[in-house]
Amino acid sequence: IKEKITDSVSSGAGNAAEKMVDYHMKMAEAAAPVIEVPGAVPVTVFFAKGVYLGSVSVKEEIKHERK
Repeated sequence: IKEKITDSVSSGAGNAAEKMVDYHMKMAEAAAPVIEVPGAVPVTVFFAKGVYLGSVSVKEEIKHERK
């Protein structure tokens, strides 16, 4: 009986973890566009606008640019 309980708990924890991963992946995809690229494929990334990451007012600058 102890083994069955342990197996059930492990299975439940695994299912819960998988659901958490699915939830967070959906949230990440909704937050920003995602383009899946297979490994070892060269890509070019182009940034149209930039902001200094060390800037104190990064959040305000981003809001200003989005208006």
